[in-house]
Amino acid sequence: MAFNIGDFLKKFNALVPQEKIIKDELIRVVSAETGIFLSKDEISFHGGVVFLKTTPATRNELFMRKKALLSEMKKSLGDKSPQDIR
Repeated sequence: MAFNIGDFLKKFNALVPQEKIIKDELIRVVSAETGIFLSKDEISFHGGVVFLKTTPATRNELFMRKKALLSEMKKSLGDKSPQDIR
């Protein structure tokens, strides 16, 4: 029987806090879609909703692209993806 390190490491993926995974993915998606770079301090996640603490101009730009951002996050995170961005 061959040992598969990928299967072994999947067990530890559940130990990573969901908030960290969502923040990292949101930063990646926003950067790829808009060229805007967010820091982890500007993002919080509670009850399936991502809250942004950025400048009004940045927030408005992201709200205009909210559907695309949520769709892209849904593709990569599946059921763990946030339901809304505020």
